[in-house]
Amino acid sequence: MRPAKRKRRWKNGMMTTPSDWLVTPAAQTDFFGAKPPQFTWWVLACLGVQRDDDFTDLFPGSGAVGRAWEAWRAQLPLGAVG
Repeated sequence: MRPAKRKRRWKNGMMTTPSDWLVTPAAQTDFFGAKPPQFTWWVLACLGVQRDDDFTDLFPGSGAVGRAWEAWRAQLPLGAVG
């Protein structure tokens, strides 16, 4: 079965698309291969993930990706009043 098609995101009359590259400092941790939160947020944006989607870190290692996912989900949507 095909997944439901997602609506494209628009801002000021233009479609928002994440860049196809990312420059960010490496994660400051002793765990080799840990991802900085900016990397995880960039991947989520590229995938078009939404707050109510399921996301599983298959290689949780340092736990950095899982923490970044939870922080991303905790953001208020645009236009929401906290």
